[in-house]
Amino acid sequence: MINNFVNELYDRVYDFKLGIRTGGVHESEDATRFNDNVECCPTRYRILVKIFKKLSVREKDVFVDFGCGKGRTICLAAQFPFKKLYGVEISKKWADIAKLNLKKIRAENARILNINALDFREDDATVYYFFNPFGE
Repeated sequence: MINNFVNELYDRVYDFKLGIRTGGVHESEDATRFNDNVECCPTRYRILVKIFKKLSVREKDVFVDFGCGKGRTICLAAQFPFKKLYGVEISKKWADIAKLNLKKIRAENARILNINALDFREDDATVYYFFNPFGE
């Protein structure tokens, strides 16, 4: 219970530091082709920070977050020297929030695509991120 409290506090502080809002678990309101869009549940910042610190990001790398939700991961990725960043999100509501969050951090090299992941067609990606974006 204390560990959960610490993680939640860490997430809120990191959101505050970036000037964005990405927290909380929210049920989806959008239908998908395979009925697998259940909820928006972002990865904890503590985990994301560890992941990005271990990556050797180069200026030619292109990042894609499938099921980006409100944009937590792509906003953190924007703090690293990626050439381009894409967030793919089927929910218009969540994609709009992610776009607003990217605008707040002034991530000029990042785009949120409000599309089904099956329709993503950028072929220059080098780093892909998946945190349970699809159901069974």
